[in-house]
Amino acid sequence: MPIIAHNAAELAIRPFADRFVEVVQSSFKDWLEGPYASQMQTKAFRAQVVSNQMRANAKRIFDGMDGIRVESVPHYTGLLVGRDLFIRMKKADKKLLSRNYPTQNALAFVDQDRDLLGGLARLELVYQLNDVGTAIERIVLLQRQKQSVVWMIDLFGASPMAQNVLPFAPEPAGEGTSVAKRIMKPKRKSDSEKKDVSTG
Repeated sequence: MPIIAHNAAELAIRPFADRFVEVVQSSFKDWLEGPYASQMQTKAFRAQVVSNQMRANAKRIFDGMDGIRVESVPHYTGLLVGRDLFIRMKKADKKLLSRNYPTQNALAFVDQDRDLLGGLARLELVYQLNDVGTAIERIVLLQRQKQSVVWMIDLFGASPMAQNVLPFAPEPAGEGTSVAKRIMKPKRKSDSEKKDVSTG
C-alpha cells in the first residue's frame, strides 16, 4: 500500500456498491429539490452543496452498518471501509479526475508515492454530471496517481462493477497491514472537518 490492486478493492467495496450509488444520487436529488438550484450562480457552489449532502447522507445510510463508516482523519473526511481503505467523495471532470483547488493536502491525497494517513489506501468515489448539469451521468470508484487513473470500477452509468485497469501504475508489491488503528482517534469534537480542503 497505498496503491491497492483493483481486484482487492472491488472485493472490499462490493457489499457497499449499491449504497455508494444511493449516497451520490440522493445527494444530487437533495440539490435539485433544495431551495438554491434555481438560483445557482457558480458550479462550485453546487459542488459544495452536493459534497455536504454526500457526507450527511453517507452518515445516515451507513449508520450502524458493519465494515464501513464516515470518518474524519487529519485534513480529510471520507468513508473508512474495513481497516485499510479510505474513500473520499468528489465531483469529477470528463477525465474522471476529482475537482480540487490544488492545495498541498489535495495534491498529497492523490500522490500515492507519499505515505499519508498512516498507509491507508486512498481511493475516490467520484460522480460526473451530464452536459447540462441536470442529472448524474456516471459514478465511479477509482484510485489516482497524480494526474492519472490507476484503475476504476464503474458503479453507475457505464458498465456497473466493471473492472477497468489502466496502465499508469504498477501493482503493489505485497499486501499491507491494517493501519486504521494507528491513525484513528476516539470520537470527540475536533477541528478535523474544518481542515478538510475538499470542495466537492
